Amino acid sequence: MSKNIFDKADVILLGAGCANLSLAARANELIDYEFTIIDPGIYTAQNHIWGFWRMPWLANTKPISRKCWYKWKIISENKSIIHSTEVFPYTAINRNDWTDDCKKKAINNDIKFKDKFTKKYKSQIIDSRPPKVPINNMLQHFVGHEIQTEKDVFDDTTAVLMDFRCDQSLGMHFIYFLPFQSVKHLLNLHCLAQKKRLLNFMIMQLKLILMK
Repeated sequence: MSKNIFDKADVILLGAGCANLSLAARANELIDYEFTIIDPGIYTAQNHIWGFWRMPWLANTKPISRKCWYKWKIISENKSIIHSTEVFPYTAINRNDWTDDCKKKAINNDIKFKDKFTKKYKSQIIDSRPPKVPINNMLQHFVGHEIQTEKDVFDDTTAVLMDFRCDQSLGMHFIYFLPFQSVKHLLNLHCLAQKKRLLNFMIMQLKLILMK
């Protein structure tokens, strides 16, 4: 930490993912700290959709959000329920849009980016990298695809957050459906299971859904 009570506390952030970039983007609100992000740049995540409830502290996501829904649906084999809100919509954002926006704000906040840890003095270190997954832990698997049709076939006012009308033989399995437009939507399959390799199973399930 700082050697002088009047100096800023030095904080090292390991990794340049969502957590650390989100913090760095708001560094101007943390005037007693000086941040450095350590990122070797050897890992680049594929762009994908993040979904979340847009609570008041996430209002800054609105300009770069892809779409939000004030109604959402949960579907089982014999029941369908629609929920709604007037203030906290379910929101979708592209991962890269968010991290790029955060990085620009971080640079404006004079955040330092380095590819390796070189500090000689003691610093506070925040490690946001995911830990190694223990054996036999429940894992969440995702397979998704954006689909566009020639005609209007989707109700783009309602997101389907869980549709359980699919194969449940290998774990808890549901369909996640985000209609961005009446002709374009994200179809995503989620499966909670201990098995690590479910890709072939989920791709087959996705194909079966698309054939319906």
